[in-house]
Amino acid sequence: MKPTHPIIVSLLITLLIGQLGCSHHQVAVPPRPAPLSEAVRAQLGTIGVVSARFSPEVDVQLDPALSGSRTGEGAATGAITGTAVGAGGALAVLPMAAVFPPMLFAAGAIFGVSAIGGAVAGDVYGPEEAGAVAPVQGVTEAFHAASAHTEVQVALQDHVFRAGRDLSLYTFVLLREYGPSFRGEEADYPLLVDGGIQSLLMVQVEDLRLTGEEAISPLLALDMSVTSRLVRTGDGVTLDERTFACRGGKRTFAEWHAPDGQPFTEGLSNCYKKVADRVAEELFLVYQPPSGVRWSFGGKDFATVGGDAFHPTFQWGSFAPLGEAAAGDQSGPLSRVQPLTYNLKVWRADTNNLPGELIYGRDGLPASPHRMELPLEPDTKYFWTVRARFDLDGQTRVSPWAVTRHRKGYSPSTFDRVTNPFYYHFTTPSD
Repeated sequence: MKPTHPIIVSLLITLLIGQLGCSHHQVAVPPRPAPLSEAVRAQLGTIGVVSARFSPEVDVQLDPALSGSRTGEGAATGAITGTAVGAGGALAVLPMAAVFPPMLFAAGAIFGVSAIGGAVAGDVYGPEEAGAVAPVQGVTEAFHAASAHTEVQVALQDHVFRAGRDLSLYTFVLLREYGPSFRGEEADYPLLVDGGIQSLLMVQVEDLRLTGEEAISPLLALDMSVTSRLVRTGDGVTLDERTFACRGGKRTFAEWHAPDGQPFTEGLSNCYKKVADRVAEELFLVYQPPSGVRWSFGGKDFATVGGDAFHPTFQWGSFAPLGEAAAGDQSGPLSRVQPLTYNLKVWRADTNNLPGELIYGRDGLPASPHRMELPLEPDTKYFWTVRARFDLDGQTRVSPWAVTRHRKGYSPSTFDRVTNPFYYHFTTPSD
């Protein structure tokens, strides 16, 4: 293996020193748009579903080190080489310390940064000689083949159409050849009105990414970003516009490097279903309470887990809107909520300590509590949440999924991720 080049070491020193002076700012997450009002939903009529007719942006951020081929050996050798370079540099400036004592700190900095820089450079460049470039190219080509075409847009369109049809009582029409052929293209709304389409739902995959989240992590994540836009065709007014982010899966480099590209197909399909359900739920199902009525659903002490650790019993507070009901109003819309049931979901936490794989779900639960019917794994973290489901004036409606804390606006959808990091969570004991 070739030793770390002095230029690389110099660049790494500059980069590391620059990073030490950087400050990290927490970016505020804007609130999600509020659910549509019942008055607006009553005027939606027949809804046409269209998708983009252009390919999404595809971003692959891989380097040979992520292939895992001789990575440890490269890092070790690079560290040794960097240490040697650092020792030489430190000894070169050490005599100056007799005259100028602060040079002792400079000598130590040169030694430390050189060792770290050598390890990083060895980690990145070491596998290259072991033939890792070819696998990286293979993964990149497989990802592009599975995602960089308009079939991705059509697949999302199909899922959104089915989700809207299956989850709500609105009438949906699949419009195959009507989507925009380039970003920013507007539809011919008068033509749609003449065709009996009162609303247009445009969905499109904006970008797909395959990235290694950490330089030392062997897992690569497949992420999808989707935008939806609901327009009233009579006047072209946008009724709702939002973005959804979905993680299609995390696999090792070797698992992604399959000759048939099946892992990418599975990852994309996983996101189609999740995003489509979320679009249908947020636009057509989640209930917007009347002015002056606030939900008492969710919060820090709203839900608990007890009983058998591996067959837990989930308990949650009853769904009870405050305001209208508390005032004894028997004529408002919330008095017509019938029947009332609950949906429950449980996810296994992923490596990022976020809801990952959905392992359990139940619909139509009459009330709390509910004992989980499937056994859980030991020493594992899980996320769970519930929501209320009811009929209102002949339309199915749901409450937001319960979360541990609220933010301004529509709290369970504050984050554009399909699954929320603020669901309730617990960890099972070890054996």
